[in-house]
Amino acid sequence: MRRILKYFRPFILSLLAAVALLFIQANADLALPDYMSRIVNVGIQQGGVEDALPEAMRATTLEHLAFFLTPDEYAQVADHYRQVEPGSRDAGAYLERYPTLASEPIVVLQPVDAATRDSLETLLSRPLLMVAGLQMLAENPERAGAMLPNLGFDLSQLPPGADVFSLLARLPAEQRLGMVQAIDDRFAAMGGEKAIVQAAARAVHAEYEALGMDMSRIQNAYLLQVGGLMLLIALVSAVATIVVGLLAARVAAGLARDLRRYLYEHVMRFSGAEL
Repeated sequence: MRRILKYFRPFILSLLAAVALLFIQANADLALPDYMSRIVNVGIQQGGVEDALPEAMRATTLEHLAFFLTPDEYAQVADHYRQVEPGSRDAGAYLERYPTLASEPIVVLQPVDAATRDSLETLLSRPLLMVAGLQMLAENPERAGAMLPNLGFDLSQLPPGADVFSLLARLPAEQRLGMVQAIDDRFAAMGGEKAIVQAAARAVHAEYEALGMDMSRIQNAYLLQVGGLMLLIALVSAVATIVVGLLAARVAAGLARDLRRYLYEHVMRFSGAEL
């Protein structure tokens, strides 16, 4: 076997290239299920909204989030959002993307690094769920008892369209923050933090709709982007498979040729007596 190995020397580069391409192919094949999961979870279920951190929201929504944040947490969130008033000098830059700015003030997220984004997302995911849930239940109070028990007041007795947040303002801060803890208990069996972030992303989707954003365009853009990357990765995997097969064939053919030449030359060196 060791005698045969020396005949691989002319094909070392081809062998190394084949190994590298096999590594690329394996990683590409392993990445495809993740991209399919992103298409289903984010692109379809979450409407193309990836994060539980809204890039913008109505100023009233930020005020409602304050009910479920401590003063320090609210200050941290407010420091990273800038309020834009209708008709202000800055409004023109945002009006096309957020049409609701024409009638009410909004707050826009300022550029932040990845660590700050993660911190803000953790802070806001549960309050966003509470605000979105209360807004929905205020429109349909009959479902309140089952979905949000132990609020301190009976939402099912409220008339449709009542301002539930004015009632929240009367509750002690400890009781409001306790409602946020109930979200952890509710989602503990459903995946914990990951399930909370996914549910909060749907709340962000609802807020974007309230801002007048074109959610169909956002969803389609996300699906095209991730789908395009998925097709590109599949193409890379296919090309790697083809090239590996080509290199393997060339190495096998070249090795067989060299072994035949060596055997022929070795036999031709035999003397007449040896033959």
